[in-house]
Amino acid sequence: MLTLIKKLRELTGSHFTGRVHLVERHNARHIGVVLLREGFLVNGRYRGEEGLGGLGELILVDETYGSGTFRYLAEPEVIARGDEKFAISLRDFLLLMKDKYYNSDHLRPPCNLKILVKKDFSPRGEPITPMECDLLETISDGVSVGEVYKNAHLIEPVMTSLLVSLRRKGALKVIG
Repeated sequence: MLTLIKKLRELTGSHFTGRVHLVERHNARHIGVVLLREGFLVNGRYRGEEGLGGLGELILVDETYGSGTFRYLAEPEVIARGDEKFAISLRDFLLLMKDKYYNSDHLRPPCNLKILVKKDFSPRGEPITPMECDLLETISDGVSVGEVYKNAHLIEPVMTSLLVSLRRKGALKVIG
């Protein structure tokens, strides 16, 4: 089955310039877009987040929900310089993703730890990302970390990264 990474490999190999739209297969809802110029990734947008973060979250959503869930619509077009946020090869971008998400085993909190969302929370530092917001909505008061991992539809390294980020931003409180 085709995945977004496979589609991007195919397009970057042919030095494609244009947009690749990620669309839900069952209802044609637009999820996000990847912009390419001459085979380089130059921007990504997912749920209001743009740039490297938006591109990373778009790829993670595709990986999380699995092949067959989305269609990838390649649309050749000239990309305006103003729409470019970076220029990176797919290979280098995947290495960045690996460093950020897949080397986080030592950060995983114990499964029996109980957490809750702070009621008076206001973000410290960076704003809350759309994926973090989705995760916050699934955390009920006094839920164990193990239950969060079990019930959220995210791959484990992404979940770990989101929990660590939310804790650093002051959104989560450990209660035992």
